[in-house]
Amino acid sequence: MRMFNDNTAWEAARKDIRYTLSTLEAVGIHEKQAAAAKELLASWDAIEAARLAAEDDIVAGNALVALRDTQLDDGVLLLAQKLRGELGRDDAPEFRRFFPEPPSEVIRLGLESELVRVKRFAVVAGEVPPPEAAVPVLAAIQETITQGQQALTRREEATTQRARISLRIQTWKENANAVRRSIANQLEAHAIASKLPPDYADRFFPAAPRSQKKPAPPPAA
Repeated sequence: MRMFNDNTAWEAARKDIRYTLSTLEAVGIHEKQAAAAKELLASWDAIEAARLAAEDDIVAGNALVALRDTQLDDGVLLLAQKLRGELGRDDAPEFRRFFPEPPSEVIRLGLESELVRVKRFAVVAGEVPPPEAAVPVLAAIQETITQGQQALTRREEATTQRARISLRIQTWKENANAVRRSIANQLEAHAIASKLPPDYADRFFPAAPRSQKKPAPPPAA
């Protein structure tokens, strides 16, 4: 019986348990051991469902972050266009209050950094009334800021949940090893009591794959 470790694939661990359960059920005289294997499969299924949900949340979080980043870029670009339309040029003092740097540098930022940067727009607008055409754009940017924060929070929570699932998988493997060792000991005891072949317990566990050794290189001439 091969033990599960960090290198054991999650799906492969389930297949090993499924193998053991199938052989126990086929023999038909080891109900207690079969029930223990069924419990391992049930807990595997529960963890797998949680793992898939966490992975889906990661994908959704990344998608939302990318979307809000693009929407925020669009808002920044539109604000710059509205300010140019009212003020005439990028070096106007009013324009520089909103954009000390070129707008393209703001747009190049990732969402988290860009959120920090565009929050200054509200501070500037509170000190110097912006042109009327820019007011609805600033309001839309504020809404996108809220949505962007929510997207980042969702992704962070999903990442944390995935880490928790990884710990649950590790714990499951450790528990599965203990249960399988117990099943093997019980089967060995049954084999001794029933005078069965010494490899009886091994029949209920898949054999470990044999490692193929590379042929030795030919001797140097």
